[in-house]
Amino acid sequence: MAGDVITCFYRIEGKKVLIVDTILRMGDTARADIENLEAVKASQVGIAVLANKSGKEKIEGIPLRSLVELLPVSRQ
Repeated sequence: MAGDVITCFYRIEGKKVLIVDTILRMGDTARADIENLEAVKASQVGIAVLANKSGKEKIEGIPLRSLVELLPVSRQ
């Protein structure tokens, strides 16, 4: 499920967390991650993805960085 936080590996309460994903399209998964991390009182320091297809630089005020930025191509 999008944005699941599995806390059995490590307690993240009060910790700084970097959200990592492969491809960011619209940001729904990152927003779900942010919501779940806030619920367990972890602070998000950033979002890192391999490819950013959204064109965004922040999601919910959290900095977004990517290895590759893919821009939409219009079809004619």
